[in-house]
Amino acid sequence: MGDGFRIHRFIDAGEEPSKLLIPIEGYEKKDLVSLKEAIEPIKNLLHNTDRMVDIALQNSNEPPDGITTDESAAIHIYTIQWPDTHDSLYKLLNRALRDERRNELKPWFSYLKLILTALYKLPPIKKTLWRAVRDPLLDFEFIPSQDLGREEEIGRGGFGVVHRARWLSHNRIVAVKTLHLTHLDKQAEKEFFKELSLVHSISYHHIVTFYGACTEIGKYALVMEYMSLGSLYKLLHKDKLVLDWSERLSIALQAANAINHLHKLQRPILHRDIKSLNFLLERSYQDYIVKVCDFGLAQTRSETTRQTKHNHMIACTLQWTAPEILRLKKYTDKSDVYSLGIVYWELAANEIPYDGYPNDIISDCVRRGERLEIPDDTPLQFSAVITKCWANDPDDRPPCSQLIVLIEECNRKQKTLGHVVDDDVLKLAENEIIQVLQLKYNDSKDEIVHDLMENGRQSLFKYEDDLLPDIYTAAINEKDSDFMKALKYYLEQQWKIRYSSNEWFVLFLKQNEDSQNYQFILNRTAEYGNKYMKNCPILSIVLQLLFKEIDDQCLTELNLFNDLWLTITNHGLKSIEKYSNYISKDLLNTIIEKKELVLFQALREYYRPQLFQLLEESNIKNTDNLYELALNNVADYGWLKGLQELQNKIIPKCFKILLTKIRGKDDSIALIDSITVSCDTFRKKDKLKERGK
Repeated sequence: MGDGFRIHRFIDAGEEPSKLLIPIEGYEKKDLVSLKEAIEPIKNLLHNTDRMVDIALQNSNEPPDGITTDESAAIHIYTIQWPDTHDSLYKLLNRALRDERRNELKPWFSYLKLILTALYKLPPIKKTLWRAVRDPLLDFEFIPSQDLGREEEIGRGGFGVVHRARWLSHNRIVAVKTLHLTHLDKQAEKEFFKELSLVHSISYHHIVTFYGACTEIGKYALVMEYMSLGSLYKLLHKDKLVLDWSERLSIALQAANAINHLHKLQRPILHRDIKSLNFLLERSYQDYIVKVCDFGLAQTRSETTRQTKHNHMIACTLQWTAPEILRLKKYTDKSDVYSLGIVYWELAANEIPYDGYPNDIISDCVRRGERLEIPDDTPLQFSAVITKCWANDPDDRPPCSQLIVLIEECNRKQKTLGHVVDDDVLKLAENEIIQVLQLKYNDSKDEIVHDLMENGRQSLFKYEDDLLPDIYTAAINEKDSDFMKALKYYLEQQWKIRYSSNEWFVLFLKQNEDSQNYQFILNRTAEYGNKYMKNCPILSIVLQLLFKEIDDQCLTELNLFNDLWLTITNHGLKSIEKYSNYISKDLLNTIIEKKELVLFQALREYYRPQLFQLLEESNIKNTDNLYELALNNVADYGWLKGLQELQNKIIPKCFKILLTKIRGKDDSIALIDSITVSCDTFRKKDKLKERGK
């Protein structure tokens, strides 16, 4: 093995017995219990048992092959080295197995039941395995530099340069941070390995997974989970992503949970470098996923700073640094909380903290107790959270556990307030329709209003007998009547409220609300209801706004919109080139090149629920952000081609199941296509006959 592999091998725990031993009986009758319960009867035989159980469980998250976490941990605890090499579970169990006194094994029965249950579930492999134990203090993978295929740079700082990369031997996309380190002496190397092992031992859903490290001299690098959206800093300040308050509070809560987990460990960890650059994001089905990185590496960061001759305070990024640290006082958990407060201000203000100010000015202001101005539109409860976090006296700042409670309460109040405001707006708009049609005392009021929302003005033909003649005539005939104005206002508010979580869509509506095409779509929806909304109103509205040349005639007579809908929802974004006659050339190019993302985002909304359901039904796990990658591919190229791009990332039998489901979907779409074309052909033939007459 290479010098990087630090694995201790044990000699056999004892001499082989000189005679045949009685078979072990009785363990199979034991109930299957958790690892902690299984270890309980033998705790008095071992030292540090609780700590080793915790290490085993932390390293057994989401085990493969259908085994449970406890079963996986039972195998793991057998293979790791105890702090005292003369007193390990591996040695004691093997000694008991070789003992002629079979009663010595009884305390081990629960553990034997658990580990043997796990081993029987593992698939057979055709190669020799050597019995060995790994030191938990060095329990991370040593990855050769040539095993990392670096791709584009995705981040850079005083600590190192981050690349998106492929871990070649595992065929996995990872993030590789190459450190600004040229060498390590023995003491520095010891501290480096100690910190990396500590980071590797921590497993939590809001903490970036650390896979291993390259420890070759001059090529020191950390290999971590890849988060495709990048840092919160990038999203807020470079991508200029507009988040609604439910998303901002969700991010704030997840960040607090991550830091709280570090602070509440048996051996608490202070992050010491909290900033928006160290919170990484991924998009899930309904929300953003937030994970913290770059913690527990204080000594490595200090050594990097020394070798690169960077100022330590600059390396720590001064804008997020607590006043007591600027006064060279001791770092505490409350120093982390201060930094969180600055990150929360970024979420509220969408600005870089102290942007443009030199470090000495920032330092003076912070130490004097001066703080950034919190925007007026920040919810009062969240504004109070920020103020508590950056209190000048560390004792006045809440611990992270309390922060979680405060943000959860803020989230509840914000949701309640949002629902009340939204409901009030729609209720007022609905009442306006009821008043115009004079339905206040009509028993069919609710039925009529509901029908109008679903099917537009055309549904009023069914209710002629329920309305006063003059009211009915005006409502059904006049294009710009009070009734149509009220109905369009309701529909417009409904779009903005129902899809408020899609901030890009609300912004897109606002940008287009003065355009003639926007009014056409609003009139069309008021007239026909959801007839042209299909099963995804966001996508339908975006298409109608972008393809301005698809007018009412194209919709009602030529069936062109249906053709466009079927094409793009089957073959993705790239297929819109077929309809270049109905959109400006410049706009078409910006959409295909994704300089204008609105149609791509709308397609993601259309495909997401169907795609994620198909992936789950095909037993495909969401590892390495596979679902989001699949969603982007399908939105670009459609079902079949989009998923074929991911074939090498999916277990073959699962991919076959997925293809079967997708082909079934394609067949149904092809059938609809053929029916549509047939109907369209007959319609055109009828028109030709009419012209002939």
